[in-house]
Amino acid sequence: MAETRREPQHHSGIHLSDILFALFKRKWTIILCALLGIIAAATFYFLFPPVYESQAKLLVRYVLERSAVDPIEGTKPTFQSVRSLRSSRATTRTE
Repeated sequence: MAETRREPQHHSGIHLSDILFALFKRKWTIILCALLGIIAAATFYFLFPPVYESQAKLLVRYVLERSAVDPIEGTKPTFQSVRSLRSSRATTRTE
């Protein structure tokens, strides 16, 4: 009977040992690039402080508030509605 020999199968691809070997081989290059990046970021952070600027405009329109049940036209406004109108005018003048 003929004897068949099996050769060990070699899997192609990258193994963890290959990755670790490449990282340890280039460790000083990786460390140097990381340090240069940290130094550049710190320099930029301290030499160029952030500038905050904002602008806003407030548009207030005079609107009569009406309830679902309106009073009869021609009646005098209540004290409460006059007071709220005065307070809204006072807040618009504080600009």
